[in-house]
Amino acid sequence: MIVYGRALKNVHYSVVQINYSFWGIILSLPFLWIEKVDHRLFHYDQRTIYCQLGLIGLTNTAAMTLFVFTTQFAKPTTVSLLRYVSIIYFFLSDILIFKQQFEFM
Repeated sequence: MIVYGRALKNVHYSVVQINYSFWGIILSLPFLWIEKVDHRLFHYDQRTIYCQLGLIGLTNTAAMTLFVFTTQFAKPTTVSLLRYVSIIYFFLSDILIFKQQFEFM
């Protein structure tokens, strides 16, 4: 993904966003078609789950926009290193929020 973003450095970032969105729509159409025909793929009882899925989609869109922006205007090594730093935050959120216990050898 970083290589793709850097390859399109001379292209305006909004064009890259449209490209990513286009492929996201194309790849999600089979799931929507299965839902329309079968009615079993995405069946949730509570309305809050659909709201959470919508918020996840909005957060993913914002993250993708910022990721494309940084891969085009920053050094790719810096962006890659910052992505590795997020692993620490994932472990901390697992420990502090979700109360996960890790067993080390």
